[in-house]
Amino acid sequence: SEDKIIYFDYVHATPMPVIVPGTLFVTVLGNVTMDLPRRVNVYLEIKKYIFGFPFTVPCFNGGLGS
Repeated sequence: SEDKIIYFDYVHATPMPVIVPGTLFVTVLGNVTMDLPRRVNVYLEIKKYIFGFPFTVPCFNGGLGS
């Protein structure tokens, strides 16, 4: 849609599958189409697919999850 402020062209995460506990590296390439405000909030939702059904990974101790 043309009203998007941020476009993501490429998202890559390693290692795959994710190892818990462990470190996850995420690379994101994209484009910002207009000036952003000084304060920006990001909402991240992590989903795990089990037998083809998505489950949201809850936040654990403010460190991992959605």
